[in-house]
Amino acid sequence: MEQYAFRGFADALENIPLALAENSGLSPIDSLTDVKARQVKENNPALGVDCMLRGTNGVYSIILC
Repeated sequence: MEQYAFRGFADALENIPLALAENSGLSPIDSLTDVKARQVKENNPALGVDCMLRGTNGVYSIILC
């Protein structure tokens, strides 16, 4: 039963980058797919959607800009 709660929470968290991409004028599905692929490839969970179109996807580099 607990796994249903975890899955629901994970699905809800996945909606945040989708909304950010869509509100930035990006394709939400393509953006999320690209970010997830880069997270796995680079082993870096701190990558996110580049809403400001600066060419940076790192969460920490976006905060410091």
